[in-house]
Amino acid sequence: MSAQPGTVPAPSARGAHAAPERNARHAASDPRDVLARPLAATSLLDAVKDLRRDVERTGFPLDLEDTASARASRARLVDQLGEHLVPRLTELSAPAVVVVSGSTGAGKSTLVNSLVGREVSEAGVLRPTTRRPVLVHHPSDTELLSHHPVLELVQVVSDDAVPRGIALLDAPDLDSVLDSNREQAHRLLEAADLWLFVTTAARYGDALPWRVLEAAVERGTSIAMVLNRVPSASLPTVRGDLLDRLRTHGLEGSPLFVVPDLGPHEGLLSSAIVAPVQRWLMMLAGPDRARTVVGRTLRGSLSALRPWVDELAEAVQSQADAAARIGRTLDDVLDAPVQQAVASVRHGAVADGAVRARWAELTADGAPLASVLRASGRISGSSRDGRARAVAVKPLVEDLTRSAAAVLGAAGAHAQDVLRTA
Repeated sequence: MSAQPGTVPAPSARGAHAAPERNARHAASDPRDVLARPLAATSLLDAVKDLRRDVERTGFPLDLEDTASARASRARLVDQLGEHLVPRLTELSAPAVVVVSGSTGAGKSTLVNSLVGREVSEAGVLRPTTRRPVLVHHPSDTELLSHHPVLELVQVVSDDAVPRGIALLDAPDLDSVLDSNREQAHRLLEAADLWLFVTTAARYGDALPWRVLEAAVERGTSIAMVLNRVPSASLPTVRGDLLDRLRTHGLEGSPLFVVPDLGPHEGLLSSAIVAPVQRWLMMLAGPDRARTVVGRTLRGSLSALRPWVDELAEAVQSQADAAARIGRTLDDVLDAPVQQAVASVRHGAVADGAVRARWAELTADGAPLASVLRASGRISGSSRDGRARAVAVKPLVEDLTRSAAAVLGAAGAHAQDVLRTA
């Protein structure tokens, strides 16, 4: 009887018993077995949480050629899982986190303040300006953001000027002179649903921002760009060159906003200047558009996990292979010292010196051990003689113990030297 469409015929009992090894080897190809596995029944959130747990537990104790990069990659992956994927999968309806990022002096804080309409993030000429990141959101989104791990790193401000459904995060400079600022900036970028990348006409060609943007593209992060302080005379040239760079780095189609050069300026930008960015944020805040952006970034982040995890798995395998080589090396080099110690004992090294002298003393004519055995092989003397002999032999045992400890200690020291050399 033929199998019904969409079903998998069960193997016959005869076939199962005839080739158990073959069935075990190919069990994974049976969809019923795959679906019966615990992981297949878990949610995507559970799988990502399990991955984060395993990555956090992964260590690289041996300093190999790729260990430093593996540790850094592991730290970034933990941040990506913990700061973005787990929170986003836990609360899909939470506002889209728009991280405003860029190089030193690009005008990030001024832009955020101008979008909100008041100073919520410190801006100025001294660098670094943004010491503690600021997250600005609509008051109605407070509960949805309450459990986001990024809140531990930022100063939270609620303001009605921010469209509901998004949260603006003013991040530290990517190239800050402070290590802590740079590390925090990269960590916050991992939490982003969308990057609003701010650069200037004088700095848009810097290498560091483009390396960061390339990494974001690999993870599928949604990106928009603000080109700040652009002189009107050079606008066509700068804008054209920047668009070419965006296309080269896989960012064609990304929104690009241009802010003209206002010369020496303090305070907020005019509403007319930031109006295009505000309209874009309002559009982004709509439920359908926000879900689209969040979903695109989420899919990109999930797709990027496989090569990232594969890279870590290769680094872990390198550690395991190196550990195995170390083990084989130590086993091999220990063989000679062990054999040398065995030969030393067998050739009587432990009986030299004080032990040999004590033995000669105990077996001399008239000594306690001079005539222990009769011709018949039985021990001669009474139990009293036996106790006297035991007392007489005790110093010999002590000498023998000290001699054996010295011989084996020397062998151990030699083995230690050999191990360290190896």
